Amino acid sequence: MGRTMREIDWILPRLQEVMLDVADNLGDEQAMIIKRAGQLLETALPETQWQTMEWAPTDGSCILAINARDTMPPEIIQWMPATDNEPGAWSDGRKCFRTIPFTHWMRLPAPPNAGIQRQQRS
Repeated sequence: MGRTMREIDWILPRLQEVMLDVADNLGDEQAMIIKRAGQLLETALPETQWQTMEWAPTDGSCILAINARDTMPPEIIQWMPATDNEPGAWSDGRKCFRTIPFTHWMRLPAPPNAGIQRQQRS
């Protein structure tokens, strides 16, 4: 199961990108169906599951990463793409990690429902 979920997590953003490209060339109703299918695919996957770093997204989204061989707490990081002067690297916003000190990652949980937040303020 773990390998299958890693593969799904790797392919999902790429599939969604293709679906959006295809949807741009279709009529409104077909485009809506394809876009909704992409949303449903994403919600069908578990929000959090530790995966090896080889499957970590490099699209700039923030992830939770940990070194399973260390006792340090997890860190929130994201991939910073290469520039003319610097190679791509993982970053926590303060520093870039040229070597990958992390062994596993998972998606951040979704933020709380806006309705729940409104109820708490009342």
